[in-house]
Amino acid sequence: MYTAMIRLLPGATTVEWEVQLHGIPVTTSDDLGKEVVVTWEMLNSFDNENTFYTDTNGLEMQTRVFNSRPDFTLSTDELASSNYYPINSALAIRSPSTNMQLTVMNDRSQGGSVLSNGVIEIMQNRRLLHDDWRGVGEPLDETNRNGQGIQVNTRYYVQLFDYTKTASTQRQVQLTIDEPVAFFVAKAESEKLSEAKATLSSSTPVADFDGDLKIHLFPMDRNQILVRVENMADLFDGTPA
Repeated sequence: MYTAMIRLLPGATTVEWEVQLHGIPVTTSDDLGKEVVVTWEMLNSFDNENTFYTDTNGLEMQTRVFNSRPDFTLSTDELASSNYYPINSALAIRSPSTNMQLTVMNDRSQGGSVLSNGVIEIMQNRRLLHDDWRGVGEPLDETNRNGQGIQVNTRYYVQLFDYTKTASTQRQVQLTIDEPVAFFVAKAESEKLSEAKATLSSSTPVADFDGDLKIHLFPMDRNQILVRVENMADLFDGTPA
């Protein structure tokens, strides 16, 4: 049903998990949909005090408290769905008693939560037989040409560290995932490209910046590009406390 491959490259500070989900089998005989999650459970005592952290659209990490909301009193019987959040780049837990932090970074937007202390879970895929009344208007039943559940392959990057002594690599990994190295081949350097390089090299240098920057390029018009620069660091995953 699934294959999990774990890689630890020399010098790396994160462990890479590649999970290949070979389709979710669903039959009308049991009349049940199925959800498959990937979990990381700390075997030793790891008390995150019912608190975990998720990113907001790949940017600042937000504090989440199990079965709680900062602006109203939550009353629900659906413990899983009420505590699930969008995970665009990372989900993390911290143990204040041991100063240890476990961060799981994903390569795509998923749902995830921490439903019990020391256990991170992220939804790999789900397949339903009936509409869940969440606005889609049809069952979430994606299949391939043979009618089998689609295969979902996902990579996760896991870092376990003392957050008072070691810096988080969350943003570095995120930038590597979002902006992989691209190779371009040209026959020869054009005259206009040489002029552009000369202009850039003669520009006034900016102040030194040793953080993680994300640069977006938006073509606006002919010979016109809008450049948007984002500082990825925040108070949660910045320098050690």
